[in-house]
Amino acid sequence: MITLSALALLFVLAIHQQVERLHDQLSERVTLQIFEADPVARDSQERAVENILRQIPSIKQIHPVHQSELSLLVEPWLEPSLKKDITLPAMIDFTVSPKVDRLRLVNIIHQIAPSAMIDDYGSSGVALLSFLRILICFTGGVIFLIESATLFIIVLAVRILVKSCQDKIELLSLLGAEQRYIARLLCYKIGIILLKGASIGCILAMTIFGSFGYLSAYLNSPALHYPYINFLSVFILAFFVVVTIIIDIVVTHIIVSGMIGKE
Repeated sequence: MITLSALALLFVLAIHQQVERLHDQLSERVTLQIFEADPVARDSQERAVENILRQIPSIKQIHPVHQSELSLLVEPWLEPSLKKDITLPAMIDFTVSPKVDRLRLVNIIHQIAPSAMIDDYGSSGVALLSFLRILICFTGGVIFLIESATLFIIVLAVRILVKSCQDKIELLSLLGAEQRYIARLLCYKIGIILLKGASIGCILAMTIFGSFGYLSAYLNSPALHYPYINFLSVFILAFFVVVTIIIDIVVTHIIVSGMIGKE
């Protein structure tokens, strides 16, 4: 159960890192396309727009895409006979700072190139980022259910353990041991078992998660970027496991004390 919850937590952290990375990339990237049938007018508008963009301080990393690059991109979908009859649009990729006035920028570009179409990835990627955030919440709910099931199993296991050790508890009571001492002794033994199980579960979860990261490294795709385990992930996972063990030990102590007190 610790392995499942730890693995789910690592996936939540990985999805969160992916959301932050995509948000940084999509919120700043803009693509401009100029659709003009006349190649001379198209190139003229492209140069004018590029000059205007370079004069705006909030715009950086301006990259005009050459016609040869566009031809290579559309070549698999066009027949050689049609390639000469099609006028490809002019394309400019650039990044903007978060403080830029996007509406004013669009108006400036349309004054120079009325046929320009602007793809703002920050707006188009909202649906994807929302889906990933919903996935994070769903996985968090799964972690909560796993932890609840783990706590329920521990409660049953502790009750069975106390009943199976009834003879030893009675013998310790006859020897003069107090109920608090007996309860602490049982809690100590159960805590050691929980600590061993949690350690093995964390190592197994990190191994499985790391193997996914190792395999994803062979997929040369930015969309399938898979973050490796870093220091923050290890710290959050360790904190999560420690809190889980403390809660389980406290619940165990309450159950054991109640059952021994009744005896």
